[in-house]
Amino acid sequence: MTERVVIAGSGFGGLDTALKLREKNKKEEIIVIDKSSFFTSQISLYKLISGRTKKKRITINLEKLYKKHNIKFYKDEIVQVKPLEKAIITMARKINFDYLVLAIGGVTDYFGTEGIKENSFELKKIIDAEKINKHVEEEIEKSKYYTEPINIVICGGGLTGVETAAEIADLTRKKARVIIIEAYQTIMNGFSKKAINYAEKILKKKGITIKTNSHIKKAEKGKVILKDGTEVYSSMIIWCGGIKPNPLTHKTGLRTNEKGAIMTNDFLQTSHPHIYAIGDCSYMYKNPQPTTAFTATQQANIVAWNIHADITKKDKKAFMPKDWPYLIALGKRKGIMIRKNSIKTGLTPSIIKKFIEKQYLFTRKHRRWPLSKIEFK
Repeated sequence: MTERVVIAGSGFGGLDTALKLREKNKKEEIIVIDKSSFFTSQISLYKLISGRTKKKRITINLEKLYKKHNIKFYKDEIVQVKPLEKAIITMARKINFDYLVLAIGGVTDYFGTEGIKENSFELKKIIDAEKINKHVEEEIEKSKYYTEPINIVICGGGLTGVETAAEIADLTRKKARVIIIEAYQTIMNGFSKKAINYAEKILKKKGITIKTNSHIKKAEKGKVILKDGTEVYSSMIIWCGGIKPNPLTHKTGLRTNEKGAIMTNDFLQTSHPHIYAIGDCSYMYKNPQPTTAFTATQQANIVAWNIHADITKKDKKAFMPKDWPYLIALGKRKGIMIRKNSIKTGLTPSIIKKFIEKQYLFTRKHRRWPLSKIEFK
C-alpha cells in the first residue's frame, strides 16, 4: 500500500525533505504545500539590496522542480492541522496524510515594539529586498538637495542586521549615514571577541555607526525613539530584530513551547509520532538548535530517513547536528568564517560563502555539482 507524505512549507527544510525522500523512495506519494510557487534563498537576500545578484539567481520554480521529481505541489495556504484525523486543512482543500512534515518557518518578531511594524521595512522575501533597494536609491536621489547625509537605521545587530548594513553602505557609498541600533552590549552577540572586533572594524571603515546597549522603545514616521529618550531621525528604518515561529503552530493541535515553537524529540517527531517538525517552527527540547538554514537542511535529511525507515520497518536515526562554519558577509569582498575556535577573515570567507550559496541552489535544481566532494575545514 502506498503511503502519503505531506510536507507543509517549502523553504530550506521542506524543499530538502521532499527531494531527499523522493531519492530514497520512488513509489510513495509526496505532496508539498506552500503559498509561494518559488523557493527563495533567504540567506542570499542581502545581496539583492545592493544589486550584487539577480532575483532569478536566488530562486527556484517549485512547480517545475517538483514535477520533474514526480512530487505533487499545491500553491495554497495552510489553515489548520488535525492530528487525530491525520488531515491538513488549506484554503482550498482538505488533505489526508500518513505522515506530515511541518516546515512552516517563522515570521518577523517585532517584540511588541510600538510603531515599528508600521514604520519599518523587513527582509524576509524578494519583494522586501526590492523595496529596500528602490527606497534607498530614491532617498539618495533626494539627498542631493540636502545639506546633511540622510540616516538609514538598521534595528538589530545580529547577522542579518550586520549583513544588511554592510550591503547598504556599499550601495550608498557614504552618501547616507548607516546606523545599527543593537540592544546587547555588542553586535553579533554570542560570537567571539575576535569576530566582533573584525566586523566592527570593517563596518566602521564603511562609515557605519554602531549604537549598542540601545533599546528601542518605539518608532514613528521618520524616527526611532530609544528607551533613554534619545531620538534617532531616519529616512528609512529596517527591522532586523529577529524571528519567531509561524503563528500557525498554534493551530496544529501539537505541543508547543512558550514561544510557540513545536516541540520535538530526538527523532524530530512531535507529540503525534506521525507528524514531524523542522526548521524555525520547531524546538528540540533535549537538544535545542540555532534557527539557521543549515540546521533546517540537516533536519530534513533525518526526517526523510526516519519516514522512509518507518515505512520500510528500519531503525530511525536521532538528529545529531554536524559541525558547520558560520559564514558572515560584510559587503563586497569581505567576510568572516567561524568554525569552533578557528576564525578566518577577509576575502576567502566571502568567496566560500558565495560558492556555498550557489552550490545549494545548483544542486537542488540539477541534483549534481561538479565539485560537490569539496569540504571546507
